[in-house]
Amino acid sequence: VHISDEQILQYYEDNQALFTEPEKFHLHQIIVNTEEEAEQVMKELNNGSDFNTLAKERSIDILTANNGGDLGLVAISDPSIDPNIISTAVTLKMNEVAMTQTEEGYAVIQVTEHYDAVEYALEDVKDQIRREIALSQVNSLPEALEQLKMDFDVEILDPALRE
Repeated sequence: VHISDEQILQYYEDNQALFTEPEKFHLHQIIVNTEEEAEQVMKELNNGSDFNTLAKERSIDILTANNGGDLGLVAISDPSIDPNIISTAVTLKMNEVAMTQTEEGYAVIQVTEHYDAVEYALEDVKDQIRREIALSQVNSLPEALEQLKMDFDVEILDPALRE
């Protein structure tokens, strides 16, 4: 299989999203019903309380409360995360806490890791693209075997092998 540099460049340009990772945060949250509750959580955190413990005790979010509010790695463009949480997270320094209003009430959030967006250069992914294009051009094993049978005029005599 021959793959030209032009084919590789075209694949790279057509599939740019495959070679880009968005900005990400490791995000923790405590969701409460009211602003007063959020302010109380903030006060306790500022006085040295543990975020994970408070999330387990206070958060009304059934998906993250038992994990200490851990949302895991969240992309800045994640549509499943409240936009107010994302816009607040962008402004935070590591391990800093802040509160914001959400659709469910109020969120106290903490960012424990931050990863900048990464765009992989063509040179970094050229071999990967070459393999992907090559694999897309190669016949499947059954197709390749059928082609070989036709090319060499092979006749299968054993009925058990004729499929």
